[in-house]
Amino acid sequence: MPARRDARSNCPARRGAHSLQRRPQPAATDKLNRLIDSGPFDVHVARTFPFDRVIDAHRALATHYVGKLALRVS
Repeated sequence: MPARRDARSNCPARRGAHSLQRRPQPAATDKLNRLIDSGPFDVHVARTFPFDRVIDAHRALATHYVGKLALRVS
């Protein structure tokens, strides 16, 4: 009998994206706060999707490596 396939394995987020579900480390938080306090910084947004294309944005996570993806709510 073939092994059962988990339907969630087809989800792009399961293949390429990871979420952090751990508690923040105080040293990392302190470092981030110092960087923010040191002055302006740029956030690189690679691609923006309208909210009605949230599915396309989620699919893009499978092949996205540099910059951030953003949803535009209007």
